[in-house]
Amino acid sequence: MNESLRIIYMGSPDFAVAPLYALIEAGYKPLYIISRPDKRKGRGAVLSATALKAAAQKIGLPVYTPQNVNEPQFIEDIYAIRPDLLITVAYGQILKRELLQIPRLGALNLHASLLPAYRGAAPIQRALMQGANLSGVTTMYMDEGLDTGDIILSASCEIDATETGGTLHDKLMFMGADLLCCTVGLIDAGLAPRRAQDDSLASYAHSLTAKDEIVDWQMSALKIHNQIRALNPWPKAYCLWGDKRIKLGRSQFGPTRFPGKPGEVIAIDKQGMWIACQEGELCLNEVQPQGKSLMDACAFARGYGIKEGSVFN
Repeated sequence: MNESLRIIYMGSPDFAVAPLYALIEAGYKPLYIISRPDKRKGRGAVLSATALKAAAQKIGLPVYTPQNVNEPQFIEDIYAIRPDLLITVAYGQILKRELLQIPRLGALNLHASLLPAYRGAAPIQRALMQGANLSGVTTMYMDEGLDTGDIILSASCEIDATETGGTLHDKLMFMGADLLCCTVGLIDAGLAPRRAQDDSLASYAHSLTAKDEIVDWQMSALKIHNQIRALNPWPKAYCLWGDKRIKLGRSQFGPTRFPGKPGEVIAIDKQGMWIACQEGELCLNEVQPQGKSLMDACAFARGYGIKEGSVFN
């Protein structure tokens, strides 16, 4: 293993942190970390660093946060470093050819899907929203397209029926950390495979929008359940009770037992509130009223006077 391999590591959210730690433990400590600029978050609009920047600073790695990595000056700065390898993990910008061509051994990306499926920004959530039963991680050589480069390695896992966006994120993050270390080791040894993606099998995981959070009771119970678990713990799906936004935590679904119009509460039992959908019934197990913490759906029903026949929007 060549411990002098010159690596630049680029990323932003939590998903990029575990792979960074794994690389360092494997002897591939990056020279520099590139992350997105700090953003204001929360009610106090506090300026906050990305998860990767915070982690890198704790272990003493230099961090740079350019607004645009494709600006000529930044490309010149990277060229001056003469990296052997450039690695991106959920960085959030598409890199131009001028930047991708700089590293001697190439530029590679770790992606949270089995490419060419779910190319794009939200592969974890989109896979769950579509009811997929298989997921995984892929390392690839980067090109100018959106996750279109040649595949190096991949690893798959089943999506459990109780999987949420949060649990699948963590599972793939640690799988990805192992896969990235293996990939870098193979590249370092000159043994890394590569194979072109089959574009005819490609699908896209477009960025989440505010519309994705809104529950439409005209959909099937299964589809709404998948929406809820995909967006748990963030940003959470929601419906309306009057003019109040009710975020939805855990849910389950079943076949239609009782008649009701979509959105109508048709039963309340120890499991939660059962709501009629266009097809089937959805049980809300946990909800989060506006301005409140996550709570048991039965307790919510009692506290807010919700009974059979009540209707959510």
